[in-house]
Amino acid sequence: MILEFRFEFSADCFVYENILQKLQAQTNINSKLIKSPGKLCLYVSSNDRQILKEFATKLSSSLPLSIYLTNTQVQAVATIPDDIGEPLMDMKSKPPVGFCPQCLADINNPQHRDYANIFKECSCCGYGLNTTGKNYLSQIQNLARDIKDGKYIRLNTGYGRYTVGAITPKCNNFEYDIVAHDLVVCEKYTNITSHEMLAMGAIEKPSIKLKTNLKFKIEFEGTVKELVRFKLSDDLLLYLLSKELYALDIEMIFITKENIEYELLFDDIKPPKEISPPQCVVSRNDILITDELKTDKNYVEYFDNMLKNHRLQKQTIAGVCLSKHSQNAVLLYGEKFGIVESLSFKIEQNSIADMFDTIATTDESGAKLVQNYQNNFKDICKDIIQIKFDPQDTDIGNLVRIWGIVAIVLGYTTNSNLAQAGEVLIENILNFQGEKGPRVDYKIANDTKTIDTVMLVRTAMSFRLAGIESLTLSYGVLESFCDFLSLYLDDIAQTMGVSSVVAMGDMLEVKPLFINMSENMSKKQKIYFPKK
Repeated sequence: MILEFRFEFSADCFVYENILQKLQAQTNINSKLIKSPGKLCLYVSSNDRQILKEFATKLSSSLPLSIYLTNTQVQAVATIPDDIGEPLMDMKSKPPVGFCPQCLADINNPQHRDYANIFKECSCCGYGLNTTGKNYLSQIQNLARDIKDGKYIRLNTGYGRYTVGAITPKCNNFEYDIVAHDLVVCEKYTNITSHEMLAMGAIEKPSIKLKTNLKFKIEFEGTVKELVRFKLSDDLLLYLLSKELYALDIEMIFITKENIEYELLFDDIKPPKEISPPQCVVSRNDILITDELKTDKNYVEYFDNMLKNHRLQKQTIAGVCLSKHSQNAVLLYGEKFGIVESLSFKIEQNSIADMFDTIATTDESGAKLVQNYQNNFKDICKDIIQIKFDPQDTDIGNLVRIWGIVAIVLGYTTNSNLAQAGEVLIENILNFQGEKGPRVDYKIANDTKTIDTVMLVRTAMSFRLAGIESLTLSYGVLESFCDFLSLYLDDIAQTMGVSSVVAMGDMLEVKPLFINMSENMSKKQKIYFPKK
């Protein structure tokens, strides 16, 4: 009998390759590992079903969760393929990966030679710094007591140099992430979802931006940052330090790469190179690595690359490009006509005064709206009426700049840089804790293929006059865009025969936007997201 164990990935996953190879070497069972793009297949054969059952049990207990793992399958097959497959990754060129459960079992076992050894070499997952280590328990306990006493410590980890310390109002003075002792702590202090918990607990130990809750605000009174990236320890030094701090009733610490003052230095580790851990946005269906969303390419090149990566050149595809730093568009691709633009994001006005004038001259109700708005929000209008848009902003049409105009008009910011003003609206969206926002109008301007920015601003002003508070109205701006986009994609799917949608751009790191596309829009159409 032959069993095929199939593992599908969005990117190369060294740890799975290594563990499967190690398992092959440790067992006498006949096996073959074949690597192909986005897939690993392990074939094992035996006439004894019990041997196959024992192998499958050992395999399942050896494999950690990975954020790159997209699908698994086990099935009986007739033969083992003759394919050689792609070369497996060399141990010497392995990318960094977090420690595995076997690492933890060893460094937590007082009887093991690697007890409390931050330099442990793991033959299972490949973790290690190629250095002979020792028991670091006493040094780590001293570091934990120093942190409890309020000291900041500069330390080297396996992936880079950081400063760490207890979370206090002094953290307001610099950018930081939080390293939590475990997932229970994350659940205690944030709005983390079950899907985010699974991703955060994966072997890559990604960081995920979470909104802190009331308990966090009470226990860490004075800290003003509400959206913080949380992660678990991805390095044995941080893990052991976190464990000792937990025994001292400190459940999490800040970690920063900023050059802030510190009292102590721990530099026993010499990191081979600086590496940033992956940052994720997580939905029920998908995990996005945010670093993979940024691109220097224009949206046509970006779309073309995505089509190749997902092997979609034989289909008719819609592309939704939502980048913060380049043009945005809804594109169409077909073998017969190539890539064409279906919908653009343009800003015709050059100032807030021009925006008000355009609304006022549209019709009688528009004139009354502007008059009422200026009468009710005199201070806001006085601050923003002279704001002119940077020529670069008006040349580059994208969603975040359109939202920047909305944020300025609604009085959420006086920043004349539309991209930065748009980030203010996004911050409001991420801080929203409700379920629904007001219906803001997104329409296509008459006889154009462009979103009508004037109508969007006009209806947002109406809701501002009606007293809708800032977070709810900001969320309505995003939610209404998602509804508009969904209807637009439905329409071109019917008229153009679009079979699937490719979504791209770093606007996808805005969690509610990504979740709406991944969980709601995908019910009607297959949506492909960027993959490494």
